[in-house]
Amino acid sequence: MVTGVVHVALNISDRKNAESALKESERLLATIINFLPDATLVIDKEGRVISWNQAMEKMTGVKAEQILGKGNYEHALPFYGERRPILVDEVLGSDQIKRRYDKMEKQEDGTLLAEISIPNLRGNEVHLLGSASALYDSNGNYWGAIESIRDISERKRAEQDLQRSKEKAESAARVKSEFLANMSHEIRTPMNAVIGMTDLMLDENLTESQRECIEIIRNSGDTLLAIISNILDFTKIEAEMIELERQPFELHDCLKLSLEMVAVDANRKGLDTEYTFKDHVPKVVLGDPIRINQILINLLNNAVKFTEKGKITVSVSGKAIEGGNYEIHFAVKDTGIGIPKDKMGRLFQSFSQVDASMARRYGGTGLGLAISKRLAELMGGMMWVESEVGKGSTFHFTIHVEPTLCDPIKIGTHNTRPMLDLKEGLDHALRILLAEDNAVNQIVTQRMLNKLGYKADVAANGIEVLRVMERLHYDVVLMDVQMPEMDGLEATQAICQRWPKGERPVIIAMTASALKGDREMCLAAGMDGYVSKPVKIAMLKAALETCCKGRVHQKSLQ
Repeated sequence: MVTGVVHVALNISDRKNAESALKESERLLATIINFLPDATLVIDKEGRVISWNQAMEKMTGVKAEQILGKGNYEHALPFYGERRPILVDEVLGSDQIKRRYDKMEKQEDGTLLAEISIPNLRGNEVHLLGSASALYDSNGNYWGAIESIRDISERKRAEQDLQRSKEKAESAARVKSEFLANMSHEIRTPMNAVIGMTDLMLDENLTESQRECIEIIRNSGDTLLAIISNILDFTKIEAEMIELERQPFELHDCLKLSLEMVAVDANRKGLDTEYTFKDHVPKVVLGDPIRINQILINLLNNAVKFTEKGKITVSVSGKAIEGGNYEIHFAVKDTGIGIPKDKMGRLFQSFSQVDASMARRYGGTGLGLAISKRLAELMGGMMWVESEVGKGSTFHFTIHVEPTLCDPIKIGTHNTRPMLDLKEGLDHALRILLAEDNAVNQIVTQRMLNKLGYKADVAANGIEVLRVMERLHYDVVLMDVQMPEMDGLEATQAICQRWPKGERPVIIAMTASALKGDREMCLAAGMDGYVSKPVKIAMLKAALETCCKGRVHQKSLQ
């Protein structure tokens, strides 16, 4: 008998609302994933695909309805064509990934990043970048994993093209460097004979007519060498192969040397030269005195060339700049022909002069100012000009230097001593071996050595050097660098290996390669000194004095 009815009513509104909110969140998340630009898939903890977005469809050609719910690695088929784990399956850590992928790394948060090259469904090779991470529920339990994949084939091709371009550029730079070295060697080798022989002949008892002829040859040789040096310098600058020295020197000495170099030509034309130094210019600075001299000499030579009367003035000033450095300002002023305003734009262009008539009348390659401007810029400064036709020009340039308390190096002078003093200060007991393959340069160098009071044996290559040194002891080897069979660098290294330091000779490089780094290369091979061709007798004397000073000479092993 029914005595009553119990009716229980539960309010499940909250649960329904929660379920509805969860479904809405899942829908929104699915929508977001679907429209992600990277190909993205999600698997649950059983490995079944639960999300496969539009970008993934486009990448693989497989529609979502064909893959959703698939497990057992079937989602790997669009990538590998076979069942095997892909990155999303490896988030818990598998050693297989390191073997299958081109590149892989695991980040601190457990996310895996990997790159792989595989054929796509069309048979084309593609390069993919994948990132995969595990997914956990609110209780921290493993729920599944997500992976996004990006096709980086274009980027990889661009990187490969860039790498090929880089290698091609480096190869071209090496070829250019080798060409410059060979060009320098091939040009300076015969110039060594021309300038060396005329240097020797000027010390002979010549008639006035003969001396005039020899001096013309010598001056022409010096001019040709200067032109060649300008062309090589310009090419090195264009190839970004010039490196600046950084050593302590006195700016005052640097300027005096530059003025000495043009003094003879200036006096011949009756031009006065003078210079002024401001008090606040630092005395000793760190920089490249050789390149500063090169700029000054070029500007001074131009001033002398284009000035018929009056004077040439050089003024030097400076001001402190940030970092404790100084900006040094040089101004070279002349009273020459001046430059028309409409022609000034051509001054600093390569192979260019103001006009063709000037090139015919005054000569020159049109490289000097272009080189000087680039050198000033390499030293942190700039170059400009002020001029008025018929009244003269003022060329300005600035450089950045660092004041220093270090002892300055002595900047050498180009004025050689009289020939009567050449033997002074030399040890004439030195036994010298000349390693030189060029027959003409053998004669030139031997005659220079005779002038200095020496006789030298000759070897034509590095192999001959080693053979003769097995039988005889030498105090000095004058070593050409480029020789057949065994070059000077190889021969020097062999000498350093066979003879201990106290028993082997002083080795002085005499090379026609005069590019940046050649000196360092010779010293690194074990040489003690370096002289570039064309060799002048004063240069040879200085090298012998420097390298052999204080040396204890041994008797011949003969």
